[in-house]
Amino acid sequence: MKKNWIDREVKIRAGVEKFYNHISSAENINELQNVMNDLLKIVYQCAPLENNRANKGLKVFEIYNAKNTSREQKVKEQINKRIQKSWQDYIPQFKLLRVRGYSWQKISDYALNKYNVKVSRETLRKVIQNV
Repeated sequence: MKKNWIDREVKIRAGVEKFYNHISSAENINELQNVMNDLLKIVYQCAPLENNRANKGLKVFEIYNAKNTSREQKVKEQINKRIQKSWQDYIPQFKLLRVRGYSWQKISDYALNKYNVKVSRETLRKVIQNV
């Protein structure tokens, strides 16, 4: 099992959501066309017909999520990387693990091993069931 599959899935889902938000917020046909052209550029770059990889469609949204960020957002992301993160920053990853059938204890162990944050299984259970 790859060690970064959960992080990749979160990025891909965020890319799809970002694309949806860009499409929804387009006020006219020109803005809509610009959003679609941005996505098509990435598709042509990552997913040519010669590329037989099964995950090429997913890679498109992963790149879309990373590419279409403003300069201010990039600075904020760099600052956030340097700040000590808590277990609450990883709730989307924990929800995905729970959907995939991981027990609360295994998710707690995963958080400690992967993200170096300590959280009890009971805390995870209470928070994720309420979310």
